[in-house]
Amino acid sequence: LRYHTRADSTEETRRIFRVQGRDTLVLGSQIARTRAEQETDLSGFLNLGVEFGADHLLRATSVLVRQSTDETRFDQGYTEDPGDVSRFYKDEWEENFLYTQQLAGEHHIASVPDLSLEWQYTYAKAGRDAPATRQFRYDQDNNSGNFLYSSRADSNSTDYAELDDSAREFSAGLKYLWQFDDASSLGFSGGVGRLQRDRDSQILRFVYRASGPLARDPALLILPLNQILTPANIGPGGFSFDQTGRDTDFYQAEQDLDSLHLGLDLNWQDQWRVLLGARREDNLQSVSTGDQSNPNAEITRATIDQADWLPALSVTWLRSSDDQLRFGYSETLSRPDFRELSLAPFTDPVLDTETIGNPDLQTTSIRNVDLRWEYYFAAGGSFTAGLFYKQFDQPIERVLVPGTGELLSYLNVDSAQLRGLEFDLYRNADWLNEYDWASTGWLSSVDWSLWYTAVNYAYIDSSVNLGDSASIQTTRERPLQGQSPYVVNLQVGYSNPDSGRDFSVLFNRAGERISNVGVNGAPDIYEQPFNQLDLVYAQQLPWQGMSLKARLRNLLDPKVEYTQGGNATREYRRGRELLINIDWKF
Repeated sequence: LRYHTRADSTEETRRIFRVQGRDTLVLGSQIARTRAEQETDLSGFLNLGVEFGADHLLRATSVLVRQSTDETRFDQGYTEDPGDVSRFYKDEWEENFLYTQQLAGEHHIASVPDLSLEWQYTYAKAGRDAPATRQFRYDQDNNSGNFLYSSRADSNSTDYAELDDSAREFSAGLKYLWQFDDASSLGFSGGVGRLQRDRDSQILRFVYRASGPLARDPALLILPLNQILTPANIGPGGFSFDQTGRDTDFYQAEQDLDSLHLGLDLNWQDQWRVLLGARREDNLQSVSTGDQSNPNAEITRATIDQADWLPALSVTWLRSSDDQLRFGYSETLSRPDFRELSLAPFTDPVLDTETIGNPDLQTTSIRNVDLRWEYYFAAGGSFTAGLFYKQFDQPIERVLVPGTGELLSYLNVDSAQLRGLEFDLYRNADWLNEYDWASTGWLSSVDWSLWYTAVNYAYIDSSVNLGDSASIQTTRERPLQGQSPYVVNLQVGYSNPDSGRDFSVLFNRAGERISNVGVNGAPDIYEQPFNQLDLVYAQQLPWQGMSLKARLRNLLDPKVEYTQGGNATREYRRGRELLINIDWKF
């Protein structure tokens, strides 16, 4: 059982730049945003298992997660003319839940000792309710300087949103191991699977419209909203209440995915291991956007009906007891999600920006090649060096919708390539005992075997071939959207199993990456790199099964910045966080 609550407050600046002439950016909108959020989670996990002798195992796993979020947002600035300042308010309460129930079994066939069967069935149901999301605005009167409740047609809205999602999945597989001798074996595996998903999403929108002279009275409009929209002011002489909305506020989706997989696992003289396999996936995915109950509504349909064979090969050469060389090749897929195929609007959870899908999106095919060398130190630790290459066919990228300011959508480009190298080092610090300075003075009391260092560095070079979309995208030659050119992770830690104490310092930095692809002359928007430093401390408590864990996140509190053509479009600080967990396992 887990209970978690979090309060978060963010202040940021948002700007929208527009293209003037051929290559000049001018500031078109600037908003100062203050956002406060309270999030509460309550979740439960239950696992039950029973063994029937040594050959049969049954498991039942239940998971329930409930999350509520209360958000208040206040914006002040201008959206068109710097002389017209407005205030924008938003209040939203959101409830999310996820329930999954899984039944699984493992069976060894007594008559065929090296044959085993594994199966699982999972039912999952998820939902999102956002009752009464309210947005409204006040515009500054240029004569008096007072902020008056706006009489614009888009000045307010009250929305009710609901999403229901369900999934059913079954899979079963057989494994057989043929042992040649003590050092060689050949394994066979195969199985089938089926996934069915359904989703129903809808939004109802309501507005208060200015329909009479009372709704334009400055003496009334200067008041707080709860004193303006009262029963006495609703009527022919003041405000009218009306239902509004768009056909794209509704969508229904479903997916049927059937799979078949076959594999071989060869171990030869404990020196070579070869894994060879193939997976076939038949995917039928459809999304219908529009109000199905309205005979006059325009329905937009997106369909992906595709069958693919996905091969995989891995060859490992165990050169010695200390090192091994591994080569891998595989083909994978990246399918668009339901909401990425629907024109229904949603808020991107990372960028906090309204986003719509694209019903013309296609599945991305990916070919992966990697070569990796692993070396293991005698005293503990390892070093890994690797080369990797990925070829994307029709990758999906996030783009700015032309003429909308900051509305986002998705688009397939023709192809992309990604290549790079990666180093990974984990080393126990007892090698410091070889140096005299590490065992003199107070350092002589330090047990260096309890300290360790972990370093990871990846360099990535990516490029995109735009194909037909080159006609609207501003940058013809650029990296893949969302891909940083480098990533660095560093960890220095201490772990003492006798005292049950662990301590570590973690550092992370990623290079600048394209957040949103620019179109029609507008430059790409880049997320700039920043340094993140965390501290983690864990201690086993004297009571049986209890432990304490504390984490300090983002100690440096750097500025998070998005830029377009050298101009900052978004600036904020994530803030420092303190998390304290007490666990009791029994």
